[in-house]
Amino acid sequence: MILSLSKSIPLYSALDSRLSSNFKNSDVDLYISHQVVKMGEMQAQYLLDHVGKKPANFVMVGGSPTDNNALLLHKGQMNVLQPAVARGDVKIVADEYAKEWQASAALNIVENALTQSNNQVDAVVASNDGTARGAVQALEGQHLAGKVLVSGQDADLASLKLIVEGKQTMTVYKSIQPLAYGAVDAAVKLARGEKVATTETIDNTFKKVPAILLEPVAVDRNTLMGTVVKDGYAKFEDVYRNVPIGRRPKQ
Repeated sequence: MILSLSKSIPLYSALDSRLSSNFKNSDVDLYISHQVVKMGEMQAQYLLDHVGKKPANFVMVGGSPTDNNALLLHKGQMNVLQPAVARGDVKIVADEYAKEWQASAALNIVENALTQSNNQVDAVVASNDGTARGAVQALEGQHLAGKVLVSGQDADLASLKLIVEGKQTMTVYKSIQPLAYGAVDAAVKLARGEKVATTETIDNTFKKVPAILLEPVAVDRNTLMGTVVKDGYAKFEDVYRNVPIGRRPKQ
C-alpha cells in the first residue's frame, strides 16, 4: 500500500508480500514489511531440521518469477540449503518458479518432479500457501500427502486446515497488527516531521530506502494454537473444522 500523506511523504507498507514488487524503482521515504529473505530461510531450515533423512530429495517451488519477493524468498531458501547440498545432506531434484503464484503451476511442478524422481521426494519448499496447496494436491495423487514435508507462507485458512490435518507441514505467519500499527505510527511521525527509528535500508534500485523489517513466525500444528488462533487471525472452529472433536486441542 502506498500512502500519500499531507506533506507528500510516500510511505510503503507491504501488507501482502506480493505487493512489494511495486516498491522497486519508487521514490518512497520509508518501507515497512516483514523480513522476506528471513521467511525463505525459515521455510528451508524448518524442513531441513525435520526431514530426518540424508541425503534428502528437495523440490523447490518458487512464486512468480516476475515478483521480486519470489526471488528474495528463493535467496533465503538457498542460504540454508546450499551448504546442505555441498555437504551431501540435500539433493535438489527440481527448482522452478510457479507462474503468478498459481497453485495449478505448483501442482504441475511437483507432479513432474515426482515422475522424474520415481516419487523419491522428501520435502517440498513451497514459497507460499497457494503453491503449497498445489504441492499437496500433487502428493495426494501419489498417496504421499503427509509423508512428504511441505512448507508454506501466509497462514491462509485453507493451509491452516491442511496443517492440522497433517498434509502441509508448516507456514510462515506474518502478524498483521504490528505491521498495520507500525505503518500508521510511522506515517503520523513522518507527517509531523519527526524521526522514525529504522532497522536497515533497502535498495529498491531507485534509492536506499530506510526500512522497518518485522520478524515473521514459523507455525506448525504444535504452535498454531499459540499464534494464529491466539491472535484471532483465524478462528479455532474454522481451523479445526475437518478434525474430529476428540482429536482437537483444548481451547
